[in-house]
Amino acid sequence: MSTWWIACHAAFSVIVPYTRKASFAIMSEGPTRVQFQFGRFGLKNGRKVKVVLAQWVMVGCLGAIIATPAMARPSAGMSDEMQTNVPTQRQRDSIEQELAGRIRTIVAAQERMEGQGIIPHPIVRYADDGRSIIVDLGAGYVPKVNGGEFEDHLMEIMNEVISRAESVAPVSGVEFLFGGRDIYDYFPEDRRPDPRQNPPRASATGAPIPVTKVMVSAGHGLYFHRTYKDWRPARAESNGITEDFVTPIMASDLATYLNERSDAQTVQVRSESQSLHLESGQPWWKVGARYHLKELYPEETGIWNSKGDQDYALVERDEDIYSRPFYANFLGVDAMLHVHTNAADPATRGARVYYQTGRSEDAKLAASILFYMKESIHSLTAYEGYSIASNPHAANLAENREAKMISVIAEVGFHTNPDDAAALADPEFQKAAMRGMEKGYRMYLQQSVPEPFEIVDHPDITLKRGESGNLEAPFTGHPTFPVLRVTKAIECPPGWKCTGGTQSLPETSSPFVTRAGCASSNPGAGTIRWEVEFTDAYGLKSRAEFDMNCTL
Repeated sequence: MSTWWIACHAAFSVIVPYTRKASFAIMSEGPTRVQFQFGRFGLKNGRKVKVVLAQWVMVGCLGAIIATPAMARPSAGMSDEMQTNVPTQRQRDSIEQELAGRIRTIVAAQERMEGQGIIPHPIVRYADDGRSIIVDLGAGYVPKVNGGEFEDHLMEIMNEVISRAESVAPVSGVEFLFGGRDIYDYFPEDRRPDPRQNPPRASATGAPIPVTKVMVSAGHGLYFHRTYKDWRPARAESNGITEDFVTPIMASDLATYLNERSDAQTVQVRSESQSLHLESGQPWWKVGARYHLKELYPEETGIWNSKGDQDYALVERDEDIYSRPFYANFLGVDAMLHVHTNAADPATRGARVYYQTGRSEDAKLAASILFYMKESIHSLTAYEGYSIASNPHAANLAENREAKMISVIAEVGFHTNPDDAAALADPEFQKAAMRGMEKGYRMYLQQSVPEPFEIVDHPDITLKRGESGNLEAPFTGHPTFPVLRVTKAIECPPGWKCTGGTQSLPETSSPFVTRAGCASSNPGAGTIRWEVEFTDAYGLKSRAEFDMNCTL
């Protein structure tokens, strides 16, 4: 996509003095002549006016190019190190063009939302740093309500952008513009100042972590549809998985691990009760947070009835989304951890973690959680190849945006992908993902640098017959204690008795220190080859081999 057309799109949006309901579509284009079609809702008989604006728009575009530094291509002076982490210019051009076509197809298939107008071809470009992507969907894409349905449509596009772009190089996030303007220009009431983020953390790396209060939010739940007058899940079933009903299982596991390992005080935003919710006729645990919070705090309507007297089909679903961070703000918790599953085309898969654009502490937490989710999930033999994003992604999502504390969303997998769905239904996978999420939170509090649990350069040892000594096993990472050490002989001299063993190791810094000895009952000198496996309390394993040389 050329810089000229990006700038032209933004300039045109500024020049035309239309409101949210204004829209336009490019009808034809050429080297010196551009014809636009304007549409405005509310005009009698839906009249549309076609205007040829060749020279005027060209001047506006030129002004936009001069006045908008963000439109420029990445600097040719970018460092070699940075160049290796971003796509080449040729790759960017190809991806931008391809994604514009893919997004156009997605938008054409999406159900139109109230207030949307004529939607132009999307404009896609990399940001100057080459690590994020900007998508301009045009002013006509903006709906009447900035709610959950709008977020869903944008997330559908975002998933496609991330999947395609990351087949070449990681991206940090996707920024959406609408006629050259961000969404807050259309909904200024939704703009939030970044909160003061000073979460309680360990005073230094390795120091004890403070007790924190964490809100655990299981995604979605049954809601009342105002048009169809029925109760339905926010996410349709796919491959045997309904997000609304699988996230409470994982959220319960997460809360348990947070209590046990992070010494956290947890609050569940959805009810865990098996009793009947009378309005829906379903168990309380299946129902969205909005209704649980209404039951708990009938007078606090600002939490669960945030849309007031607005009346539209999905208003209660939107209120459910907003009720979560509003409840967290009400209680003054230290952190919010959201558990979701994702949706896209059937080929897209894997775990992703999202944080609110521009919030640095949330980004650190998201990176830590993603790293340890990967470590934990890949520790299971059946899921060693499970797809997990290489980095967290910035996004503008209400569940994070409205929170006044650190807040991240973990999309554990795509229920629209058959393989991911099978994993999401597996209790072992669910627990591994949540153990990783808890550990990521704990390591964030400890200010620890993410690194994998691994035995490194296990030394050999030489002892005399009947002698014993200390055996050190250096390790990296942050195992969850106690750690189980199991040894077995893989090479034993003829006539010798080589007996392995099991030992539970208490918390320690590197290295693990154990005792080893050469039995006096074994004849002569020889070498035993040992295999040693260390397994932490979360099931993370690391193996090594070493020689024990027994001399006379």
